[in-house]
Order: sequence, then structure tokens, then C-alpha cells
Amino acid sequence: MLNPATPKKLRELALDDMSENYGQQMEAFSSFGFEERFGIMVDAEWSGKRSRRLAPLMKNAGFHDRSTYAENIEYHDERKLDRGIVARLRRVHKGGRRRTA
Repeated sequence: MLNPATPKKLRELALDDMSENYGQQMEAFSSFGFEERFGIMVDAEWSGKRSRRLAPLMKNAGFHDRSTYAENIEYHDERKLDRGIVARLRRVHKGGRRRTA
């Protein structure tokens, strides 16, 4: 049974994604244990907060199309892309370091 005070309290704590996920879990994940269900709720909240934090940064950076992210590169044989080089470029970019070859 869903306690109506719990989702309300989660929203008051600014844990909106956990609140939404709590209601969904009462139906879909009732066979899971406490740790598993709690982990799913925490993951939902973490993902939601991260997405909301990154959205304005990506918009300001001009990343409007998610297909342009390095994670979405398609490594078809005919493209002859080296995964190692792409991974190294991503690490260098994330670290903010500039290297000359």
C-alpha cells in the first residue's frame, strides 16, 4: 500500500525523481528487496539531477543533438576509426589538457 505522505515528503525534500519512482515501484518492483528498490530510487534521482544539471551546460555549449556525443560514434569497418585514439582524445578533452603529438 502506498503511503501518500512519503511521496509528498520526498517532493518537499526536492527529491522529485525519487518520489515519482517510489509510486512506480509499488506496482512493478514489489518482488525486489529493500536494497534493490532503494538503489533503483537513488539511481533515478541521481540520473534526473545530473540530466537537469547538464542540460543548460550542453545547450550553452551548443550540444543540441545527442547523436553528436563521442559515446554514440559508430565504429563501422569502412570508417576505419581507431577506438583507442577516440578514447584518448576523450580523456584529454575531459581533463582539459592540451597535448601536442
